[in-house]
Amino acid sequence: MARPHIEFIQSQRLDWEEAKSGNVPGVLTKMLSFDADSAESSRLVKIPAGFSRTMEEYLPVDEEFFVLKGSVRINDTVYGLHNYAFLPAGYPRSDMQSGEGAELLVFYSGAPTPVPGAPPPGLYDESRLILRLDPFEMKWDRSGQDPGIADLQAWRKIMRLDPAGKCRSFLLAAMPEGIHPAREKAMEWHSYCEEMFLISGDIACHCGVMQPGAYFWRPPGINHGLECSATGFLAFLRIPGSNENINNWVEKGPVSLTPEHKPYLPPELAHLGVEPSPDPIVF
Repeated sequence: MARPHIEFIQSQRLDWEEAKSGNVPGVLTKMLSFDADSAESSRLVKIPAGFSRTMEEYLPVDEEFFVLKGSVRINDTVYGLHNYAFLPAGYPRSDMQSGEGAELLVFYSGAPTPVPGAPPPGLYDESRLILRLDPFEMKWDRSGQDPGIADLQAWRKIMRLDPAGKCRSFLLAAMPEGIHPAREKAMEWHSYCEEMFLISGDIACHCGVMQPGAYFWRPPGINHGLECSATGFLAFLRIPGSNENINNWVEKGPVSLTPEHKPYLPPELAHLGVEPSPDPIVF
């Protein structure tokens, strides 16, 4: 994958832009990260209040989304706060409405350019569809948790495990006052990519304190960690390329609730990472 290492950026620093794919007047997006080779992307999408669109079309790529705010109806399914969906390539779309407006965290497996009409035979695989999940109806789970993160008192809810073993999407939550009593812990690395959007709370780590709206895209093999949290947190994570979450532990480092702010950003985003605290939270 050709996405740059972003760790981390407060999404509030990014500008909203008009959606460039399809006839969707009023819809705005923020590009969180983009793969120039495959056109895969992670974005924030803002749908205005009163949005209404009737169409007969499909996307030629997979769409995965999580509702951060408001609600939206696609076809006959209403997606409210924290609802999740995975709509495979070719999923037919006939109608989209949002009375109150909505803000979504969205992941595309390629360029999300709508195609008019019905999908061609063989494109749409309904067995991959996750029409709607409501995390409020799901139980938290911490089975099999790595002891190396026990100090965070973290819990998870699995949104999706890719049938081919190529992606895991899940919610991760941690309790307040989650800090290692020795004030040091091992760092870690993974053999796969990892991305995260912080929904609420705070995460202090090796490169600063992430606040709500923080996002990172981490390539394989990057040493990271030293996480702790003063208030606890709720985050959406994806592991593109693997259904497993395997930590490889390396040297220890100091754990602090107030680490130095030193995000790692590509040159085009470096000017957005200089301030240690975010603007008032507006997704």
